Amino acid sequence: MIIIFLACFLLFFSSQVNALSATPSSFDVDYISGKTDTFSIRIDGVQDVDITFKGDAGDYAKVKNIQNNNNYLMATIEFTMPSNPEPGQHEVMVFISEIPSEREYGQKMINVLSAVQVPIRFYLPYPHKFLQFKKIEWDQEVKKGQTLFFNVNLHSLGEETINQVTGKVNIENGDQTYEAKLTSIYNVKLDQEIKLLGEWTPPENAPLGRYSITGEIDYDGQKVSIPERKFSYGDEMLEILSVDPLEILISEITQMEIAVKNYWNQPLPFSATLTVLDANQSVISESKSSTEEIGAKSEKEIIAFVDATTWKAGTYPMEVRLNYQGKESTKTFQLNAVIEKEGVPLLIIAILIMNLIVMVILGIIAKHYYHKSKNEQQT
Repeated sequence: MIIIFLACFLLFFSSQVNALSATPSSFDVDYISGKTDTFSIRIDGVQDVDITFKGDAGDYAKVKNIQNNNNYLMATIEFTMPSNPEPGQHEVMVFISEIPSEREYGQKMINVLSAVQVPIRFYLPYPHKFLQFKKIEWDQEVKKGQTLFFNVNLHSLGEETINQVTGKVNIENGDQTYEAKLTSIYNVKLDQEIKLLGEWTPPENAPLGRYSITGEIDYDGQKVSIPERKFSYGDEMLEILSVDPLEILISEITQMEIAVKNYWNQPLPFSATLTVLDANQSVISESKSSTEEIGAKSEKEIIAFVDATTWKAGTYPMEVRLNYQGKESTKTFQLNAVIEKEGVPLLIIAILIMNLIVMVILGIIAKHYYHKSKNEQQT
């Protein structure tokens, strides 16, 4: 019954949700001072809309009319170019929002509002050389031993021809900085879009981890900065160094210290699982540590426990598994379970020490009475 009710509610609710869309999604126009242009925007999915304008040139636009064509609306926008804008890119953001309608069935129905934006863009060329950064394309994950490739996209917005464009990028991991040069391009004209190519092959000893890319473009002595981007080199990697002890007593629960090394250049949360098998490959003990964090490029010990209270003496394979960032590192050790550890048992050592202490005390007492008795005889 509940399922039927939910299905009916979802069907009712979805019928109230409008999918407002506008076509085309943007306009790019050439700048001509004082020129008036009209732009037609088809609006689907709603019955009525409100249109407002934003952006640095929003005051120069207005709604000429909105025509209802049954299945869609057609809005006509009129825009007059400003007379003396600053050089660079300008835009009118046409903001189209739904006007809710109400259906009366004794109460107001649910209305879900939606909105879209349609930009009208133009740019005024700079009177000199001007190169604008657009974007950088790069490999966000680079496997160990592979080469990083990247492209820097630029757009010339100046009236003067640029003789040469070149540049370099810096690749950093926090400790080290590497440099890679970009290709050069010559004779770049107004409104020309260009792409500078670059690559970096990590040296054999380059540490694994997160790296940043920054850089600078030079065009005829002028500079453009490349914003910072990130990529990963290699995979997060934790190594199991050792486990101590590897000889334990049966009938006891033993604390195990697992030494771990982090090769990644950032801290990693991780946990450890110990699994011990018998001769039939059945699990006879399994425990998990708490989740802890290991520092960047560092070593750490984490604690887990082995329950040998029902074991027989013998040698058992023990798998140590580290879990971190959706990855695993495993290593198998041979765990020796004994009735008592090699060497003289601690109890026997304690008894011998106690006997020695008693004998020393008795010797001191005997020597004291011997001298006392001798002194009495002399007097």
